[in-house]
Amino acid sequence: MVGFCSPCGGRAVDEIVVASGGENVYEQGGVGDVTADGLPDVVISQNSPSALRVFPGDGAGGLGTESFLSLPGAPSPLALFDLDADGVADVVLTDVAAAQVHVVRADGLGGLSATVTWPTSDVPRSIAATGFDGDGLGDVAVGD
Repeated sequence: MVGFCSPCGGRAVDEIVVASGGENVYEQGGVGDVTADGLPDVVISQNSPSALRVFPGDGAGGLGTESFLSLPGAPSPLALFDLDADGVADVVLTDVAAAQVHVVRADGLGGLSATVTWPTSDVPRSIAATGFDGDGLGDVAVGD
């Protein structure tokens, strides 16, 4: 079960509450439109087993059937932003175990594509994604 605050508009939030069966460890979540339907969706990084989960918003305060993408390493903090200007929020998350950043493109239908990975110079502990330089494309900042 997942609950979320609907007006959070793509920001990483701590208000996401996940009730698991005791085997999954959830790290952080965010809210943004990754399904291109104009509704907020919940995205959660799961550390054990390593995965990314998307719960589409149903427009009535509930969530639809989740999409699941296995990930390498130990995903943790994440940010949502339309990095490639296709109108759909993409997911950027850190991998603290491997000192990497993963970019997962959302296909606009609730599905997730394979990740693109970049190394970082140190263990990434925080991440932000927005348009920093005014070129119309998303940018990513990582902090240790």
